[in-house]
Amino acid sequence: MTNDASRSTLIRDEIIAALSALAAGLGDRGVTGEICLFGGAVMVLAFNARVMTTSQQHFTAGNLPQFPNLRLTMPVPEYLLAMKCIAARIAGTGDEVSDVADAVFLIRRIGLASAAEVLKLVAQYYPREQIGVKTRYLIEGLFEEGQI
Repeated sequence: MTNDASRSTLIRDEIIAALSALAAGLGDRGVTGEICLFGGAVMVLAFNARVMTTSQQHFTAGNLPQFPNLRLTMPVPEYLLAMKCIAARIAGTGDEVSDVADAVFLIRRIGLASAAEVLKLVAQYYPREQIGVKTRYLIEGLFEEGQI
């Protein structure tokens, strides 16, 4: 694992190794645990949508790996998309985190065909007053720029 003062990068195999070690520790204690994965961990583990995630992101379920003594769950893709849209992180320079690639992936996977459909989905999970200009800009921009 790469260590950096601001964040470290977790690769799929490293995430699986960490979850496997956790499952083994739980088994040694005779207990079963449950983790609900979110954000980049889901994009990496369930969808293979990208190779890496950042450790700052929080950790049914597509293709999640299975472990004895540890149950992994995740929210539905529609909720993940709503979360990504509300966060609307657009990376600039350096190691900034971006939600753009994940949003594009999820919009395509869910099969939404317009910015209006995406905004309607987001409004199913978040009050309309929480859907800010930044979120609208991100969603509308993705369609206007032909990324979807």
